[in-house]
Amino acid sequence: MIYSVPSTDFCVKTCISVAKYFIWSWKISRGIPGLKCHFLNILGNVSCLPLSEKSQNGFSLLVHLQQFLLGLPKIFIHEKVYHLWLFMSAVVILAKPEAIEVIFSSTVTIEKAWFYNWFQMFLGTGLINSGGNLWRFRRRLLNSCFRKDILKGHLSIMNEKSLILVESLKKETREDFTKVKKPISECTLNIIHDIIFGRHEDENKSELRGLINSIKWGMRFVVERVMNGFLWPHFIYFSTKRGKELKKHEKIVKDFTRSRIQQRKQKLMERNFSTREANETPLLDLLLEYHFKSTDFTENDLSDELITMVIAGQDSTTVAISWILYMLGLHEDIQTKVYEELDLIFDGDCERHVTLEELKEMKYLKSVIKETLRLYPPAPFMARQVHKDVNICQNIAMMELIVIVSTLLRSYKFESLDQRDKVLPALTITTSPSKPLRIRIRSRDSTNNLKN
Repeated sequence: MIYSVPSTDFCVKTCISVAKYFIWSWKISRGIPGLKCHFLNILGNVSCLPLSEKSQNGFSLLVHLQQFLLGLPKIFIHEKVYHLWLFMSAVVILAKPEAIEVIFSSTVTIEKAWFYNWFQMFLGTGLINSGGNLWRFRRRLLNSCFRKDILKGHLSIMNEKSLILVESLKKETREDFTKVKKPISECTLNIIHDIIFGRHEDENKSELRGLINSIKWGMRFVVERVMNGFLWPHFIYFSTKRGKELKKHEKIVKDFTRSRIQQRKQKLMERNFSTREANETPLLDLLLEYHFKSTDFTENDLSDELITMVIAGQDSTTVAISWILYMLGLHEDIQTKVYEELDLIFDGDCERHVTLEELKEMKYLKSVIKETLRLYPPAPFMARQVHKDVNICQNIAMMELIVIVSTLLRSYKFESLDQRDKVLPALTITTSPSKPLRIRIRSRDSTNNLKN
């Protein structure tokens, strides 16, 4: 009986706080256009999705969610903001640039939304998942590592790996079609790895392939868990087969980054660098130097940022390049213009390395890349948690995209197998399209060049 009073008091305060939150959310949502939802509907607007396997018609729940979200802008086409209910939480969607600017230009609204927490187990507390003061600190630190003068030293890595990709695709020119994601994924991971950790030896290729596999399945499992509310409790999810597999993939990714940290630490202490390594300072070395000087940036923090860089950088770039090649194959007139621009710059030389000055000359290619990213954004959603009322009316990635795409287009012509009028813009919530992108690859020598 002694403990019943504080326990009851705690429950009452909790219930009052929850009630206040829902009343506040309800009032806010009434002033914003959106889908209506019954107050007692705990699923919110998610309840309109086909939740049973039979009603999904062979498609995953994630595909149905994508179609649902794609339909909202058409319903609220004239609105700057609108809202929906995700379970018992009101989610406000910003649809116009002027509305988005209010949030993303603010120094206050930088707390990530609650569902970002689901990715922390796999990504850690890196820049993508962190918010508030931690985000400010990490952003300043990483900005100092991604200066153009630093990235210029890594341009040779991008060139070399892109030419290796060109060589590996030669055999694909004899095939009816190619699923391009796998070879591009290996290329981008090799680039990201060498820029972040330093150049790797050929014997480490199997280790890198294992990392790709763990990244792919780990991210897929996390998204599947987010989509299934019954798996949210840790004690339920980690007793399932999927939960145990996620733990296994998480360990592989974290062991990989920690082993690389120890290797570079040893090299830094011994100052055992080749001439080429001295000119291509890995980003890990810059972060390690800060780690040695500051107690605010622990080895675990360093590991989390490295995992974030590898996963976010490799996946988003792979998806972007896949869509760029696919769209160029679909629009051959655009591909012709891109090739003509490259031919003027390189004078028909398919193997010459791209320089920093030449990157600036590829204006048409850069426009094509930006338009593809607009239509098929690898990460189409960014969410912020707002704690008070708001009145609403990246360099290395682009450099890598231009180098890889320009190198491929000098050697190959790409053809899409689908009809142009049947291909629609889509939001890819996961890092993979709902079905593989199939592209026909042909050597430019055998097609007498696009100009003819």
